[in-house]
Amino acid sequence: MEMIHVDWLPLRFWLAALGSTSLLILGLLAVGAIDDGAGDNVGITALLRDADAALYQTPARTN
Repeated sequence: MEMIHVDWLPLRFWLAALGSTSLLILGLLAVGAIDDGAGDNVGITALLRDADAALYQTPARTN
């Protein structure tokens, strides 16, 4: 009876690639680089609100 020979190198490569990709995605999720989709316009709304407030708060000029 012959032993079945399995080449582990391709399997190790794909497992390592899958593991490192998973760690990369989890790291990006942890730091907020990937947004979960909840409240997409929150940052844009706050930025526009701050820009409008800055327009109305110009310093008074005296000559």
